[in-house]
Parts: sequence; C-alpha cells; structure tokens
Amino acid sequence: MKRLLREGARPDVVVLMLTPSQWIRPDIRGDYSAQYLISTADLPAVSRDLGLNATQAADLVCSNLSEFWGARAEIRNFVLGHVMPDLGQLMTFSSVVAVPPSDEDVAAIARQRIVRLDTLIRSHGARFVVLLPAIRMRQDGSAGFLSAAQESGVTTLRPVVSGTLDADLYRDAGFHLNPAGAAVFTERLMPVLKEHLAAVTPDRKAVRNTTVASLNR
Repeated sequence: MKRLLREGARPDVVVLMLTPSQWIRPDIRGDYSAQYLISTADLPAVSRDLGLNATQAADLVCSNLSEFWGARAEIRNFVLGHVMPDLGQLMTFSSVVAVPPSDEDVAAIARQRIVRLDTLIRSHGARFVVLLPAIRMRQDGSAGFLSAAQESGVTTLRPVVSGTLDADLYRDAGFHLNPAGAAVFTERLMPVLKEHLAAVTPDRKAVRNTTVASLNR
C-alpha cells in the first residue's frame, strides 16, 4: 500500500480482501513481494518487522533491485508448467486450508495491523474497507477479526459466511473458489459493496473512482 501511494495512486476507497489467517501471518511472499510489492525505501523497516538476519535482508534487497532475481521463482514455475502441464492440477489438488488460529489470537494480532493500515490510508484522504472471503472451514477466525475491526472503527464486509458454501464451489480443499463459486460470491458481494461505496463517496461514481485491492497469498 505504501508503494502504491508513493507512486501516485490516489484512491477514494481501498478495499482489501484477506482471510483472518492471512491478516496475522508473520511472513511475506519472499522474492516476489520484494520485487513487486515493496518500495526500496521500505526494505529496512520490512527486514526489522520480519526479524531477518543480514543474509536474508541482503536477499530481499537483491530481489527488490533485480527483476530477474525477484522473479526467478516465477520463471521456474513458468518453465515447470510447460515441462509438466499437469503440475498445476496437482498443486490445486494438494491445496489445503490450515487449521485456523483462535479468535483471541486473531483479534490480538490483527488489531494493530488494522489500525496501522487504516492510518496510512486515511493520511492520503482515502477510506479503508476490509472484505473477508468465504473459505470452506466455518471456524476461520472471523469473529476475532470482526471484533478487532469494530474496535478500530474500520468497516468490514462479509457477504458470505465461511462454511456456508458447498464443497463443489471450491477448486481445491476449501480455499479458492472455482468459477461457479466466484459467481455466487460476487453476486452476494456487489449489492453490499455498492451500497457502502455510495455511502462513503456520495458525490461521485464510486466504482470508477475506487481502488479495489485484492491481495492473495
């Protein structure tokens, strides 16, 4: 988010879609994050937040400055996809949803992160909205996250409660929706999202002037 704002993005509303488990993860997507998501100026802070040693921090810098180094895992995956065309199906089949943390753990960790991100976005004149996806597992930590978001004053949308969609609407063990599942989720999301955007941007066409950021691990 810092990088987008630093490079000139000026949204009216930022909608971020992450699961409660993703909100409290203690890591990043390594080289990919360093190359495509993080500004060079933020690397020292990122290294401190992640508790990286000197070697790991240096690798992060190399991944940020060198497109080849930062994208080497993606290049490998591209080559493997051509050499082993069925590998993607195998990876999807093997995808599983990890045991979610307790609501107490989610609330304790997510609260400070919600406030931190909300403060950043508001400092640039935008509004922050959280969107919770629907995973197959009913106990996904949403109760703890909703409690933390309410205390922080950040609007959280949950158009579909986890555990309420049929298993055949997922393309893996219960994390990623397939096209049919995505259609169901989108149909329920849009009325709620449009209503909220109309409330926070009453003087303009909300969708046209809104940045919607969906980050997935």
